[in-house]
Amino acid sequence: MGVNNTPFTLVIALPDKYGFNKVEHPIETDIHRMRSNDKIDKSEGWLTQFFTGNWTLHPDWHYCRYLDNRHYFENPEEELLHFLKKIEGTKWKWVECDRRLICKVVADAKITSWFSENITTSNNTKEENGDKFIRRFGITVAFLATHSGLTRWQDFPQNVDATLKDEPHFHMLHNKAIDEVWYRRAVDYHYVDPTAYVYSVPFDAGNDNTTFLTVSHAIFREDGGKKAPAAVIGYQSYHSALYALFRNITTNCGDIPCTRTCDTDELDCYLLDDNGYVIVSDDPSQTGHFFGKFRPDIMKFLEDEGIYRVTRMYDYQGLCPEVHEMNNPASSIFTVSSPSVATPTRSPPPSDQPPVTLVFRWILDLLLTLTQFTRTLTLATEDVYTLYHKSIEEQLKYAPCDKEFHVYVLNRSCDLANWEISVAPVEGTNIILLAYDASVVPENVTAVSTELVEISYDTRWECKVEKEPHWRRMYQACYNEVTINVKIQRWCRGAGGFMSKT
Repeated sequence: MGVNNTPFTLVIALPDKYGFNKVEHPIETDIHRMRSNDKIDKSEGWLTQFFTGNWTLHPDWHYCRYLDNRHYFENPEEELLHFLKKIEGTKWKWVECDRRLICKVVADAKITSWFSENITTSNNTKEENGDKFIRRFGITVAFLATHSGLTRWQDFPQNVDATLKDEPHFHMLHNKAIDEVWYRRAVDYHYVDPTAYVYSVPFDAGNDNTTFLTVSHAIFREDGGKKAPAAVIGYQSYHSALYALFRNITTNCGDIPCTRTCDTDELDCYLLDDNGYVIVSDDPSQTGHFFGKFRPDIMKFLEDEGIYRVTRMYDYQGLCPEVHEMNNPASSIFTVSSPSVATPTRSPPPSDQPPVTLVFRWILDLLLTLTQFTRTLTLATEDVYTLYHKSIEEQLKYAPCDKEFHVYVLNRSCDLANWEISVAPVEGTNIILLAYDASVVPENVTAVSTELVEISYDTRWECKVEKEPHWRRMYQACYNEVTINVKIQRWCRGAGGFMSKT
């Protein structure tokens, strides 16, 4: 879609199978409908009563906002409660609020009000109640986030490390609901396995006892063959709890006699997520790293067997640093003949001045020169490295470049078992159990990078772009030619240029 009065075009890319439907609450939950419903108690707080317990709002969304600066609120939650109390009144107009968003967040708050209760006693299972489950897996916080930007949570302080009580709380780090990574991953993975819980750890977490494991699950609303995400639920626990559980299960065969387990030297065992990153390993320092970084040969084998599908991705709007040649600043400091240090040689004094005055001025000039030289040497000995690195920062510039990276996606329908490598999916999750013979000598295989790397061309980036036949929409108005375009054409003689598409 062309942007009027500009040479630019707007393109919007939507994820496959997502973004075409949205959840609409029943019309009876509309605030005006609730106001006219005589069965609803209209006493003070008939809207704010749903916002109890621990809850927060998306900090970047404007639910209500005064048109002037006469009011100040500590946080979005205080601001929303202020406006809800005004909405509860009789003379209310929607001038200062987003009516659709307010109706959604009030409806979500009403539906999820149960989350402010004690969920450890309301979620019993056949094997154990919620309290035992929370203690067993070391859960520190349970959360729920909705599509209206509302996030609720419950803390379980009995499982929190006492040394980390001063660290930022979950709601301060993860209060953006649908914009959180765990929300998006859960929604995206729902189309792969609607019953699965998505396990994730921070990138490159390593062997850190404070690392949190995040587990999330998407809740969809279905109607008439269509469905849309309504909320995501989940919890966080210490990664060490999952590691202990993993070790307990993979090193114990129960009543079955076995000689090889993940605790023996013959086997190396991993839990990998759907993108090939290490969730749990025999070596905790590998947590959060891409598995292909440690065994590229086995990762290549999993790719060849169809366990993982690899997609090469491109970033055509990258920026890469350019370091320009420079002179070492230390050279001008230590060279006595440098212009920054004056020499004691002076032009002959005029003959019309007394000899004593001439001698005095010559001595004064010499003292000034020696003082400047001494200060320069002191500067050189103390700040030479500071000056050098500062000069590098000043010379470091960024230029357009192309980048690439590779994305691994798990194929859930594939299993693998042979004498050397075994792969099995962990039911109800996005992870697989990988076990392989540790005695197999690693093959010399180049690892495929999952990080952004610059694509090297045999010519300047500008010349490559100029030579390739990119299609461009014809300008809809008159624009002056940019000077840089003329320079590029001069640098890249013989370039094919852009093709105009009418």
